Amino acid sequence: MLGGSVYHVFDMPSKMRGADHKTEMLSVRVTRLVRDAVVAAAQADGLDVSEWLRSLIVGELRKRGALPDLNCSSVDGMVDRVER
Repeated sequence: MLGGSVYHVFDMPSKMRGADHKTEMLSVRVTRLVRDAVVAAAQADGLDVSEWLRSLIVGELRKRGALPDLNCSSVDGMVDRVER
């Protein structure tokens, strides 16, 4: 499906929730070409795909002012590495 994206948000059990815990998931459909480019870019930055995508999402949300300025030190380093 070119040009279309599917997003799914999964709710994790409440006992796993916490300020620094990553409990929510997003699922996105992309073409093989996009997937291969994401994998290559993540590897080039020394990150796994999940970390790489998370850093892009957080970085973009911060640029837009859509993400509160939280203490996200675990993501900050990744955002810096991907945005260099």
